[in-house]
Amino acid sequence: MINAQLLILRPDHNEICPKYFYYSFCDADFQFQIRNFVSGSAQPQLPIHSLRNLVYRYPPLQTQRKIASILSAYDDLIENNTRRIAILEEMAQAIYRDWFVNFRFPGHENVRLVDSPVGKIPEGWEPTTWGELATLEYGKRLLDYKDAEGPVPVYGTNGPIGFNDIALCDRAGVIIGRKGAYRGVEYSDVPFWVIDTAFYLNPTCDSVDIIWAYYKLLQLDINKMDSGSAIPSTSRDAFYAVPVVLPADNVVTELRDIVDDLMLKCRVLHRKNHNLRTTRDLLLPKLISGQLDVEDLDIDAQKSFNGEPQA
Repeated sequence: MINAQLLILRPDHNEICPKYFYYSFCDADFQFQIRNFVSGSAQPQLPIHSLRNLVYRYPPLQTQRKIASILSAYDDLIENNTRRIAILEEMAQAIYRDWFVNFRFPGHENVRLVDSPVGKIPEGWEPTTWGELATLEYGKRLLDYKDAEGPVPVYGTNGPIGFNDIALCDRAGVIIGRKGAYRGVEYSDVPFWVIDTAFYLNPTCDSVDIIWAYYKLLQLDINKMDSGSAIPSTSRDAFYAVPVVLPADNVVTELRDIVDDLMLKCRVLHRKNHNLRTTRDLLLPKLISGQLDVEDLDIDAQKSFNGEPQA
């Protein structure tokens, strides 16, 4: 189901491969042609009748299938890597929940639970607030991060959005969305840049491990910490008042030993996905325009058409 602001376009005869049809609409030249038919300034719209005036050229069906096979192979790899990232992240979160929410950490049998202002907690763990442990630092405006190829990841209110040559934070850290209806919590295990729609966590206490802090913050609903402004924004005062239990150092050290390896694997997969998207986006206009000839490529186009793309 879609809302009234969207259209569903389907090829109306069997001489157009559906996957090729999709990729051709992703081409910048074709999107430029569509924008020429957009009307309205306050709320730009594409009138349905204007679509009939669009010029749509396409190669023979067999060529379409080969092009779709090449491009969808990249998308399949990206999707597979994304699933692997999700599994690794869920493994880490499951460990955190078991140890720091359910208190079933290694050796918990020998640690008694004691009363605290936030309920029963393991003996030796310290009830406090985020304001006693860290500050939220503002990100800074940055241009041209979307097309940059630098080694430093750039984060916005909902996660990674590009790369840069220099870092704003010169260590691993946690990024918290500052503006927008949805504001996420992200972790970077390398130095990073944060634009001005997000904060980054600056621990002010030596006992705060940044990986533990990340998984602890994932338990919070950041979007409920609004500052009351017209644009939904995270309130630093509300964040600082949130109670938190600081765990024993030895438990945090064991968590880091396990999670460090999982996060490294995630970072490698994220970088692979970035490279795959970049390569796909470079190939797409050249394939759609015919600048790259696929006629002599040994690709099983029939399998591509049946949903089994081959690279």
